Amino acid sequence: MQKPRIDKPLSIAALFGGAVTAALYLGYFIKLMLLPEGALAVSITVAVLVLAVVPLAFHGFFMRHLGRAYKVLKVIYAALTCFYAASFAVMCVYIFTFPTALPTQAMGGDTVAVVFGCKAYDYGPGKTLRARLDTAVTVLDASPSALCVVSGGQGYDEPVTEASAMQTYLLEKGITAARIISEDKSRNTRQNLDNTLRLLDEKGVEYSRVACISSRFHLARISLMCQNLGIEAVYYPAADDNSALIPMLVREYMSFAHYFIFGY
Repeated sequence: MQKPRIDKPLSIAALFGGAVTAALYLGYFIKLMLLPEGALAVSITVAVLVLAVVPLAFHGFFMRHLGRAYKVLKVIYAALTCFYAASFAVMCVYIFTFPTALPTQAMGGDTVAVVFGCKAYDYGPGKTLRARLDTAVTVLDASPSALCVVSGGQGYDEPVTEASAMQTYLLEKGITAARIISEDKSRNTRQNLDNTLRLLDEKGVEYSRVACISSRFHLARISLMCQNLGIEAVYYPAADDNSALIPMLVREYMSFAHYFIFGY
């Protein structure tokens, strides 16, 4: 009896979706080996890599031993990986077409700047965080009376809080201490916003708008949270590190998924 033929379009879809998914997560895995983010990130990445690579590498074995179930599983595999590839592309388009302001544009007298934290090291802010802070300096220079909140707690592998590292960097760049408010408890983007708003209220700071300063890939998700919280905001993008952009987009995709599932 002739073996049932797997449709060529299905095979192409499975190969395309699987290859794209594997390539993206392999890049992220390499980044994790160089700049660790914790066991959870590694576990998720390894799991996705195994699920993406094994069906491609051993498709002949599965075809011989799974019988009719093989085609059903192949349809599921192709659907999931192609959905991932397509939704990843949609996310990238959304991120890079998201409207932002130029750092040299003044914020307005009743706007408070918020710099979102990122990795800090013994020597100070990492490359991504320095880019955010350099953008903040430009924004603050254009609005000499504006206050700035530096928001970021301390990760398990960080020697100091991100807020402390950011404050030190801004002081070295000539931003006066009176203009800097430190929020050093947050562990994620939603906490950045929640804790910042609470801190501003506690200090009696009057404002009508928040200027969010972060990496471009981060701002689109920040905007969704601002809308959810009813915050009027303007967004200033820091220069992205192109050498690590793809891995950061993979990470951002997981953060978007977490936001849509859990709301933060």
